[in-house]
Amino acid sequence: TINGQVANAVGCAYTNPIGDTATSTQLFVVTGATNRVYRQGNPNPNDGVLIEVGQLPLDTASNVGFDISPANVGYIASQKLSDNFSNLLRFDPAGGGSAIISAIAGTPVKSIAVDLPGPAVTHFAGIDSSNRLVKFDSSDPTVLLSSTLITGLVAGDTIVGCDFAPGGDAATGLKVLAVNGTAGRIYSVNLDTAVAGAPVAVNPALVDPTTFTYGVDVDAAGNMHITAATGTFSALGIVSAQSTQNWTVSTTTGAGG
Repeated sequence: TINGQVANAVGCAYTNPIGDTATSTQLFVVTGATNRVYRQGNPNPNDGVLIEVGQLPLDTASNVGFDISPANVGYIASQKLSDNFSNLLRFDPAGGGSAIISAIAGTPVKSIAVDLPGPAVTHFAGIDSSNRLVKFDSSDPTVLLSSTLITGLVAGDTIVGCDFAPGGDAATGLKVLAVNGTAGRIYSVNLDTAVAGAPVAVNPALVDPTTFTYGVDVDAAGNMHITAATGTFSALGIVSAQSTQNWTVSTTTGAGG
């Protein structure tokens, strides 16, 4: 359980995601209860202590995606409580500041993953509220490059988070976490076809997703870090926000704790 603040963490991301062994890494979490970003760990992320680093410029709903690029620039996809779409924000892990870049086309995006940056733009993959793989870039997030229903999932599975695994390719690099009751499964989703490969079962079982909001991040070793936050959202704001649990599982075996 995360300690130190009213957590309700709805997204998490590590700096230095490509695993440069000469550079340290830090875990950051976005909270829905306070609309703030915290660094987790004093000093170790496993101690669950949250240290506030910045305030978001909007009130977040439950659909929040968070990732940090290889250049250590953070990006947040966040749906305002009063909107039916998501905004793309830029976040500075060093200084804690954040600013809205633009609205993102389509339905609310509940998870994003930052791909390797091109020469002039940053590319994103995301999961929307209908289990669709959406792709867009930083030149104009109001225009989707593609939006494709993800196929190959076990019946009843709902995707709650995604991130790129280091060293992956277009066929296997995007890892997604799907939940169905307390069952959790990790899939590799093909970026070109949106077809999910054979799933890996998460062990131990997840908490009930009807009362939890999930965030995921894949570290340089290929482990998926999962946050699960209690909380109830409404058009008027946060109705309730209790504790947040976090744990780590292998993307290849599903084992963790």
